[in-house]
Amino acid sequence: MTDPALAELILDSVKDAVFVIALDGEVVRSWNRGAEALYGWSAADVLGHSSDLLHTRYLGQVTPEQVLATLTHQQCWRGEVLQRHRDGHTRCAGGPWTL
Repeated sequence: MTDPALAELILDSVKDAVFVIALDGEVVRSWNRGAEALYGWSAADVLGHSSDLLHTRYLGQVTPEQVLATLTHQQCWRGEVLQRHRDGHTRCAGGPWTL
């Protein structure tokens, strides 16, 4: 088993939503079963597409630019966001974002 295949197998075994977005254009690179359950889109629906489908809105006094700067300098950002489910309803998601 290759390292990427092993990593994908491990991510799919995690119950939490885990997905990877490229910082250069925000294209979804990885999407686990937890993300499928939380957001309603299958990996096939989102891989290679823009993360804009989530319509992410940051809660509190933070901008996307501040989040990116924090990620760049500290490799981690913690906060809450509103994101859209496939059926259109909005849900609050929180936790760490890491590089």
